[in-house]
Amino acid sequence: MFENCEDRFGVVPNVFTCNILVTSLCKKGDMKGALKVLDEMPGMGFVPNVATYTTVLGAMFSMGKK
Repeated sequence: MFENCEDRFGVVPNVFTCNILVTSLCKKGDMKGALKVLDEMPGMGFVPNVATYTTVLGAMFSMGKK
């Protein structure tokens, strides 16, 4: 998901950029994409934090309420 991110956009991926992407995907309703990013984070050397999990769980809860 973050391949060539630094070359194309000048942004070095980190836990914060991953959280921004997860949040955006959740707001869009793309839980599959958000979970993919969450799954890929450890492989990139990033540890999902409380913000990551809160965002994903909150989105799942909201989607279940609709």
